[in-house]
Amino acid sequence: IGLGGTGQKALLQIKKNFQDSCDGRMPPCIKLLAFDTDQPESALRDTYGNAVEFSASEFCRLSVASVREAIRSPYVQSWWISFPKIDNTAITAGAGGIRQIGRLALFNCIDQVCKRIETAYNEMNAFGSAEMMEKLGMQLLDQSPQVIVIGSLAGGTGGGLFFDLSILCRSLGGGTSKFMAFVMMPWVYKKMANTAYENTYAGLVELNHLSQLTVERPMRIRYSGSVECCLEECPFHVINLIDGQCSNQERIDKPNDLVRFIGEAVYHLT
Repeated sequence: IGLGGTGQKALLQIKKNFQDSCDGRMPPCIKLLAFDTDQPESALRDTYGNAVEFSASEFCRLSVASVREAIRSPYVQSWWISFPKIDNTAITAGAGGIRQIGRLALFNCIDQVCKRIETAYNEMNAFGSAEMMEKLGMQLLDQSPQVIVIGSLAGGTGGGLFFDLSILCRSLGGGTSKFMAFVMMPWVYKKMANTAYENTYAGLVELNHLSQLTVERPMRIRYSGSVECCLEECPFHVINLIDGQCSNQERIDKPNDLVRFIGEAVYHLT
């Protein structure tokens, strides 16, 4: 699952790697889902010259026609902090680095998001047998299903959706899955986003709080009248915090270079 621009680019890199190594196709037991408040990222090209882009089922654009109307929802009122300057706006071209905008778009499109997640689970499970994969000339590893969420806490869309997507996936069919996160830290965005460090700090504080949940001390979230989730542990089993400052003193200064690194790492992991 890729969130925001960072997540989109990482998923495209992962898809390119699979197309390069699997005769221009994706293994059917692996599903990609990109969620963003902005338009799809530009396509890449694989080694066969084919376009590497999201299919209609892989990309989900989250939008809000009227912020003023959306924040009237009782499920939003419990966490929304008023931003008078954006009350009369729409969310159609990114979250502007505001985490609450990203989360508002999720709540506004919750039925669409849930449908995409459930469809991905169903399609993945349909090809979840070793015999079916062998017929396609591929090998299915004997391990628990994995849900990998990729994005950055520095931005508005990724920062606003990161934990909710894990919570929703757990509730909608991922109860036995291993949940892993690849999180880009704010250092590479230091010259691009004014709120990168603030957003990341807020996300890490939330992560610390969510890590303390237990069966005896769960957290319930109502996304709508028909969608309610209960979280009884940390949203992720493994969390990778990725920065551009390497232990060998080398630095990756460009976000796109770091995104490609994450894409390569996840590809080799799966």
